[in-house]
Amino acid sequence: ATIVCGEMMYAGLFITLGYNGILLLFIMYFAFRTRNVPENYNETKFINLTIYSLAIIWIAFIVVYYGTLSLGLTFHSISHILAAISSASVILACLVIPKMYILIRTKLKNN
Repeated sequence: ATIVCGEMMYAGLFITLGYNGILLLFIMYFAFRTRNVPENYNETKFINLTIYSLAIIWIAFIVVYYGTLSLGLTFHSISHILAAISSASVILACLVIPKMYILIRTKLKNN
């Protein structure tokens, strides 16, 4: 027996992607406005890189998601999982690792 969702499955997806898309556009606007801040605020370049990378990942996800409508629900799940893993990896690589590097470098420098 196979469980098949109705059309309401797409309504939930639209609500979640719409909310995340609005947040992403809002953050991209402020990332664009803060790109020329002084060098003392060095974190803006990491935030910009992260946000623009996330935008590219999720735009590619939407294209792949709707491009595989005829292939079945398995490809939808796979594309959603890959988009989520890619987003988490980008956030880790662009925001968390540079901060950890600075913390470790300054700790070794002080010893």
